[in-house]
Amino acid sequence: MSSPNDPDRPAQGWTPAWDQPAPQQSGTPGWTAPPQPAGWDQQPQPAWPAQPQPAWPAQPQSSPLPVPPAPLVVAAVLTLLAVVGVVVAAVVGGPGDLLTEAGWLDADADAVPALLAVLLVAALVGGVVAALAGRGGGLLRTAGIALAVLAAAVAIGSALTDEVDGVRIGLAAALALAGIALAVLAGLAPSTRWYAAAERRSAERVVAGVLARPVPGRDQVAGTGAGWAVAAAVLAVATVGAAALVVGGLTGDGDDGDSGLFGTGPGEIPVDVSDPEYDPTLHDLAEDCRDGDLDACDTLYFQTPVGSEYEQYGTTCGARTEEEFYGTCAAEFD
Repeated sequence: MSSPNDPDRPAQGWTPAWDQPAPQQSGTPGWTAPPQPAGWDQQPQPAWPAQPQPAWPAQPQSSPLPVPPAPLVVAAVLTLLAVVGVVVAAVVGGPGDLLTEAGWLDADADAVPALLAVLLVAALVGGVVAALAGRGGGLLRTAGIALAVLAAAVAIGSALTDEVDGVRIGLAAALALAGIALAVLAGLAPSTRWYAAAERRSAERVVAGVLARPVPGRDQVAGTGAGWAVAAAVLAVATVGAAALVVGGLTGDGDDGDSGLFGTGPGEIPVDVSDPEYDPTLHDLAEDCRDGDLDACDTLYFQTPVGSEYEQYGTTCGARTEEEFYGTCAAEFD
């Protein structure tokens, strides 16, 4: 064994021949490693179970609305006829003539029926649409009762007047019966079942929609709703107030200064048969003025002596106001 200082030891960096690679022989292919199977150097991955995906129900398809029950179909046709009757009554001036005969100013007698006609038509149309859509029959019942009350008041008032108008009484009676029929049809058992079924269908659609895709602001369950209740309450108050005004005007006979809605009722004629100032022609004008003919008030003012009781009665439009209009009552109030 040679030591590091042995002179026969090879110098540093020398490699023995047996440690050197054998020279490549020409014509001899070089050795290559055998192929390894695919994926032998990859780490096996654990087979985790797949996460279950929520099974969202399909978006509900909108189904056609079922046919409403027969009572509501009849109510819809009857509502159309009632709306036509209300409009005809307001246009031809039946209620307005009745208020004029009760001592109201012509402006009041025209404005009040027009206002009530608008309210009734809106309530009838809205009520029947809500009933057919399954939103409830409360508004239709209230509108029917309101129509019956007002039409009955007009019919009774027409029967109590001196000049009975058969057409006015007949139209009012027909509208009163139509209003009663609407209130009954809206509350029949098939109608109430229709409202309940519509609410269930609406609730099912909303619940299915929430389960499918919960989206904020989705429609709520349909029902009668606060809007219908408020509309019915407003219509009820207007009906009671109008009926009270009509009854008050009729019972007052137009001679005791009862108030209308916009103006003051006529006062008593200050001249009677025993008065020296009495004149049949002027007295007839005064009676027409008291009954609401404002042209008669102006004529009375122009034809009476200055300072007379008749003149004072004519210039104040039948004692309806303390202000003097000097023959312009018709121009100011008609």
